[in-house]
Amino acid sequence: MQNKAAALDTCRQAIESLPTLKLGKIDSGASTIRLRSKIRWVSWDFTWGNLISIKLLEVGDHLTEIQIEAKPLLPTVLLDSGQTWDTLERLVAEIKKSDSQPNSAQLNDGAEMLRDLTSRPVNFSR
Repeated sequence: MQNKAAALDTCRQAIESLPTLKLGKIDSGASTIRLRSKIRWVSWDFTWGNLISIKLLEVGDHLTEIQIEAKPLLPTVLLDSGQTWDTLERLVAEIKKSDSQPNSAQLNDGAEMLRDLTSRPVNFSR
């Protein structure tokens, strides 16, 4: 529910808020962000990380589609332990959390306007 510039900034903030992600290159003209997930050691698994790319497509005036693609850092990786999915879920949750904050403020403003309209007396005589 944002224009492309605001959505790009929202994605950047979401990436910077997650310690497992490292911001790479932001291309404002092409509306793309390149980043990578860091090397992780989980109790039973190890990952070298992933290359993640985010592309923003403007659908409307205040509506932007965010496309996220991830691939292993090492091209020889055939199977994933699910850490890529976990990383992308956290990234999407951060983006949704940042995106919903202005919208809830707008909804509250709209609810107050509606309350004001309904509290006024209505004159039915013609």
